Amino acid sequence: MREDEMLRRVEAGTNIVRRGGIKKVTQRFEPYEVLGDAGKTYQVRFFPEAGEWTCECPDHRERGMTCKHIFACIMFREVD
Repeated sequence: MREDEMLRRVEAGTNIVRRGGIKKVTQRFEPYEVLGDAGKTYQVRFFPEAGEWTCECPDHRERGMTCKHIFACIMFREVD
C-alpha cells in the first residue's frame, strides 16, 4: 500500500473516532460496530490470540489491507 493511501485511511479512521461513530460490542473476540462515512455500519473483529483484524467492508475484503474502520478500532482501543 502506498504511503498516501495509508495516511488517508488513518485520517479517515481518526475522523470516525472523533465523531463517536464506533462502539465496542462485546468482550468475547472484541467485535466492534463502526459507523462509516456514508452511514453504513460495518462489523469489525479483533482476534487477540492471533493479533488479527477483520472488517466486512469492501476495502478490507477485496484488498485484504487494513481499512479505515480497523484503524478507527485500533485508535478506539488505545483510548478506551
